[in-house]
Amino acid sequence: MDEHSRLLHELLKMGEMLLCCGAEINRVEDTMMRLGRAYGADRVDIFVITSDIVLTVLFRDGTELTQTRRISRGPSSDFRKLESLNALSRRLCAEPVPVEALHETLCAIDREQPRTARLYLGSILTAGGFALFLGGGPLDGLAAAAVGALVCFLQQKVSPVFRNAAFFQLLTGLLSGALICLAGRLSPLLAVDRISIGVIMLLIPGAALTNAVRDMLVGHTISGLLRLAESLLLALMLAIGFGSAIYLFGV
Repeated sequence: MDEHSRLLHELLKMGEMLLCCGAEINRVEDTMMRLGRAYGADRVDIFVITSDIVLTVLFRDGTELTQTRRISRGPSSDFRKLESLNALSRRLCAEPVPVEALHETLCAIDREQPRTARLYLGSILTAGGFALFLGGGPLDGLAAAAVGALVCFLQQKVSPVFRNAAFFQLLTGLLSGALICLAGRLSPLLAVDRISIGVIMLLIPGAALTNAVRDMLVGHTISGLLRLAESLLLALMLAIGFGSAIYLFGV
């Protein structure tokens, strides 16, 4: 693989990582375009949607290459990794490094994983905090926090098994809703609705929906519509999961 092909490969890897971390389409395209020019391209043409990246680069020596990257990983909201990629892109635009060094740096960032304790703590505080904020009592907050920890466990251990995020959303909503409803049956002091809302806040695709609207507003209509459809489908499956639990086990 020659230098130009390797550069395109690393640019596509950068775009894929940005997309999978929750970056909007405009950020992905702008970052890849700036990096391509920083590495000596006369023209960079990029087409990005949620499941595919097509990159064509015309170099100053007349070489023109096109590569395509299929995005199989589902999107997430790893803003820590996203910030690392943004900082890396700014450094590279100011002072490009050899392609080998770029590859090693991207691989190092890709291997970064958030601490498990922080993920559980965030889920517990978010679910419990929203339950309290929306009018629940201390017991409701504790119950929401416990179910929030279960949701975090499912997201970390069970979610990678499912290729279909919508089915995972349905399963998580059904299991969480069933536990909340059964807890409400055992203890009339618990407010099932407050606890449910607190847990739903962990699962609702708010960031993806926001990015979908933003993509459409800046002209990326196809990508925005795809993300909007995906976000609405996940929200629908979440509602079906909780609704089924309430119907089967509701109080």
